[in-house]
Amino acid sequence: MASFKTTILNWYLKPKNIEAEGRLYEKIGINSFKKITPFEILGFIKNRKMKTLNNSTLSGVKKYFRDTISGELAHLASLFFLFALATFFTVKGLLADSLILVLINILVNLYPIFLVRYNRLRIAKVLKKEVLELLIE
Repeated sequence: MASFKTTILNWYLKPKNIEAEGRLYEKIGINSFKKITPFEILGFIKNRKMKTLNNSTLSGVKKYFRDTISGELAHLASLFFLFALATFFTVKGLLADSLILVLINILVNLYPIFLVRYNRLRIAKVLKKEVLELLIE
């Protein structure tokens, strides 16, 4: 029997109906956003593309797929922390500071979460498997 933690994690990581085809992410401009991620900017500065997927073998792709989860969870924790801080600023009457923090939070946490979820959908589609199926392999 799966633990409560595993059940919650699987529920969170399972693509929701609204994101299943990736159209939601495309509509909110995720393809434009990924061009300004630190990996893309550093690659442009060095006049070459940096690869975040170092091994294009099937096992390398599956490892990359699983590695995106830890990055997403770190961004998720930061997202909640910064929203809590923005709420605190709002309560203290620091509305401009709160708004700036929310906007920064969207750029540095929410969009990266969307990007890794979108990438996992794309990887699952290429491998012709469900996201949850790849999580347990």
